[in-house]
Amino acid sequence: MATFPILNACARVKGHALQYELLKDLCTNFTQWDALLEQAEIHGMSPLLFRHLNAAECPCPDTFKRSLRLLYLRHRHVNAILMKTLRRILAALEKEGIPNLVLKGAALCHTIYPESALRPMRDIDLMVPKEEAEHAQSVVKSLGFAESDAPIPPDHFHLPSLHTKIDGIPVCIELHRGLFADTCPPYTRPMEFDDLRRTSVSFDIDGLTAYTFGNEEMLWHLYKHGFCMPLSYDQYKTINAADVISFVEEKFDELNWERIMISYPELLHVLPLFHYLTPWQRKVEDKIMQGNKARPSGIGHPFQGWPNLRLKEQKGKSFWRILYDTFLPSEWWLRMYYGVSGRSSYYRHRFVTHPLHILWWVRLYAPYLSESHPADEAGNDIRVNRSSQS
Repeated sequence: MATFPILNACARVKGHALQYELLKDLCTNFTQWDALLEQAEIHGMSPLLFRHLNAAECPCPDTFKRSLRLLYLRHRHVNAILMKTLRRILAALEKEGIPNLVLKGAALCHTIYPESALRPMRDIDLMVPKEEAEHAQSVVKSLGFAESDAPIPPDHFHLPSLHTKIDGIPVCIELHRGLFADTCPPYTRPMEFDDLRRTSVSFDIDGLTAYTFGNEEMLWHLYKHGFCMPLSYDQYKTINAADVISFVEEKFDELNWERIMISYPELLHVLPLFHYLTPWQRKVEDKIMQGNKARPSGIGHPFQGWPNLRLKEQKGKSFWRILYDTFLPSEWWLRMYYGVSGRSSYYRHRFVTHPLHILWWVRLYAPYLSESHPADEAGNDIRVNRSSQS
């Protein structure tokens, strides 16, 4: 299901005049406010929606505004607890001499978002050296966390998640020894801890120095984590787009664009696609959109086929609709997922790469489909969900 254009338009930290004009137009005659509120929470976007609708002075029902404000306040409370917990864990790891890097939302809350409440999180992710992973896991467990008994392959890129409750708020920690699921498509090349630490940057958490990825590595990871994970993982969340857009606009003058072109050329293919969710700031548009004015179809339409959605989750669809959604996803998603640019590359991925990709999953799940339990449960034992808001 595509997200509401209103939500897409709010996928950024810093607003600007063109965006606010767009928001006002989108809100005029809009009536699905309850559905928008529900979708905002699903996509981790309630605080940003609250921020931009207020700044743009958009016409909204009073009940909707009150509900949105309450969600913003709730996220502020939750994130305050998460940030205190993060500082406590980092201090414990530092005491044990375990180097670490703060990933995704927990780092962005301190580097890009002006207040942590604007970036909802479902968990906190840290990366540690592979040889220190078990030690780090035991350190966090000693702080009162219990290890999940959910099955995780021994070579998975993170250890079993760790859980506790603080003031009634669930807190989840994931310790990563890698960044990507490199045993299944799309086979993102690994990023080693030592290399990432060498280019890392520091930030402050209430007097404690923490470290996260350097600019180019952070942008690459935000894109790959948010848009290119294996098809059986959780669905796309708009907050992932907000992370990329906000990071580019905040770090635009610091980013080494020549290095991006050499080391991460896919970024130059996909960054223009974000413009159609919410327009880039003018200086960013002038650089990124050169020669990329063709608007793809299906803006904001994520992948809605199998195995992202299991068969039992698609009971309302016909067999042919499931096949269509699986093999013929939107142009916007296909370009984003495979990082393709140009017509010939697009058609090659549309009619060769993507169908072969789906057939890889069919072969993986074939033993489950042939067993006695129902086909709509196929892969349930090997499907590992990720936290897209983390």
